[in-house]
Amino acid sequence: MFGMLAGLSLMVLTGCTRIKPDEIGVRVEEVAADSVAAKAGLKPNDVILQCNARPTNSLADLERIWKDVKGRTWIEVWRDQKRQAVFVEHTN
Repeated sequence: MFGMLAGLSLMVLTGCTRIKPDEIGVRVEEVAADSVAAKAGLKPNDVILQCNARPTNSLADLERIWKDVKGRTWIEVWRDQKRQAVFVEHTN
C-alpha cells in the first residue's frame, strides 16, 4: 500500500521497511520531478530513517514530523548500504 507525503511530493510505502533488525524506516517509491524531494536528492528505494533528528518508523511518523518542520532540515536515508543525509527546504 502506498501513501503520498504532501509538501515533499513523495510516494512511499505506508508500512515500515526493516533494513536491519533494529532499524526501520519508510521506503520511497516515487519522487515527483521538480519537487522539494527531488531537489534535495531523495531517490526511489531510499529508506527514510529520520527526519529532523526524529525516527520515522512509519508514514504516520514522517507526516507528523514533517508538519512541524520549518525551513531547512535534514532527512537521514539508507541508500547503497549506508546512512546518508540529505538537506531539505520545507516551503510551508
